[in-house]
Amino acid sequence: NISSDRYVCMDLESSQSMRLSVSSLMSEIDRMEKIVQDVEQANSELRDEVAHLTGETEMLCAKSKDIKVMLECSRARVQELEQERGKSASQISDNGEKFNKIKSTMAAKCQHLEVKVAEQEKELSRLRREVIIVAQENERRNKWQHQAIVDSKKRTPRAHSSMDEKVDENSFWLDKDGRTMEQTNGSKDIVESYEKQLQDRNKKIRSLEQERDTIKQDLRSRPELKDYRLLTQRVKKLESLLSQHNVSVPGEKAKMDPFSSKRKLSAKLADLDSLPVEDCHHYLRELCAELETDDLQSLANLVRDLKENQRNCNRFQEYCRQLSEIVECLNEKSQRSRSYGTNRDLTTLLCDSNMRYYLGVVENWSTDISSLGELQTAINHLLDKVVPWIRARMDHDHSVADMVELIERVTHADKSDRKVTLMEDISRSDLEGIVSHFQTLFDVPMTSGIFPRMNEIYRTLGESKNVQNTLRNILGVPSGASTTALVDAVGKLCHMYNSTTAEQLKKLMQTDDLNSVIKRLHEHKEFFPAFKTVIDRLFDVLGVSQMCDIVPAVRALKLLAS
Repeated sequence: NISSDRYVCMDLESSQSMRLSVSSLMSEIDRMEKIVQDVEQANSELRDEVAHLTGETEMLCAKSKDIKVMLECSRARVQELEQERGKSASQISDNGEKFNKIKSTMAAKCQHLEVKVAEQEKELSRLRREVIIVAQENERRNKWQHQAIVDSKKRTPRAHSSMDEKVDENSFWLDKDGRTMEQTNGSKDIVESYEKQLQDRNKKIRSLEQERDTIKQDLRSRPELKDYRLLTQRVKKLESLLSQHNVSVPGEKAKMDPFSSKRKLSAKLADLDSLPVEDCHHYLRELCAELETDDLQSLANLVRDLKENQRNCNRFQEYCRQLSEIVECLNEKSQRSRSYGTNRDLTTLLCDSNMRYYLGVVENWSTDISSLGELQTAINHLLDKVVPWIRARMDHDHSVADMVELIERVTHADKSDRKVTLMEDISRSDLEGIVSHFQTLFDVPMTSGIFPRMNEIYRTLGESKNVQNTLRNILGVPSGASTTALVDAVGKLCHMYNSTTAEQLKKLMQTDDLNSVIKRLHEHKEFFPAFKTVIDRLFDVLGVSQMCDIVPAVRALKLLAS
């Protein structure tokens, strides 16, 4: 509908091409909307990811600080362990020297006893060989005696005299053997006594080994001369401390010290054992009163908390000192910064008034930072009004340095443009004439409306140039052609269109009479609103968005109803 009671009729091909272009435009718009939604979703996801990453970085910073504290504690612990290891190594070396001496003495004793045992074993083996020889002689003698008795039973009367001689000889040898047997019995007794002595020796060796083990254990636990000297020195120190603190040992006569009332007691940790119990109780009561606690077991935890608070306080003092340096560097020309002089200590810098002043400065800074967005918007508006031809804008959040850089860039660009364009000097009267002429030409009553009007003209001129370029591309006119040639091309197109309008209407309405065409148009005017209403209701009822989907939806409903 172009205007009231006027319609534009197109042929079938033009209407189809128009429909295709409209449908392609709608699909392109839908695609662009989807792209915009995807971009917004990606932007929100990126913001969430940035927030998550910032949280993780804060957690990692806190963990790194905790790890640094643990590292310092572990380093201190390692130093303590190294000192303890050095002490234990020296003590172990001393004990090793002592054990080496004991080992050498015991080895000498064992070697001496082993020599004695070897000599006794040699003597025992000799005696055993003698016993074996005596036993063999005894066996041989018994055999010979038995043979002699057998021969005496078989002898004859003729040989009585010779046999008597043999008997006498045998008796002689028997007496001799009896004496040797007595000697062998004596050697057996000697062997038995040696065996008993050997058993006693073995028992003594075992007892000596046990004594050696006990002596080793005793020597391990027994202090050396060096320990004795160290203990005597400690005893002397303790006696001097006892005399200083006027403490008497039970069982000994107390010595009166006339200067005991004037002497101060040592409150060092090394002298804690010699400190009187009353003073210890007094110190503990004062400590509990200062820490505001009634439980002595919680003193260590309270002291640890105080040390942790002190470390945090030192860290915060360092932060405050850096903040004061930043503020004082910014205000070094003011009276407040000059009032401290050159000798400024930490107490003076971190007093109550200074901290209030620094807090106010930081609050002002936070206010300025929060208003950076408004400043950015104002700068964008100002640049659009003052120098619209540069097209300098800040779309995202920028810092003050970025804003200053943008303004300087715009200033230098404006200066360079002025140097190029304004090559000659213009008087004030000429400028006033130019302004008044512009007001007359473009109907601007106030000078304040000149810049907005110039911006509007500039924008309109750009739009007209874009339209001309578009028409040149559509109509196939050369880019260097004048506007009159472009107007002639548009006139020709309109003339061709108007000359074929009647024929197009006849083809579209399928009639050759102009009156019937007008009648058909009136019928279309009456029929189309009702048809559009019915189609819209069908869209709503069937839940479809295109006319080609209406017939399949109605068929589906018909099938469901049947």
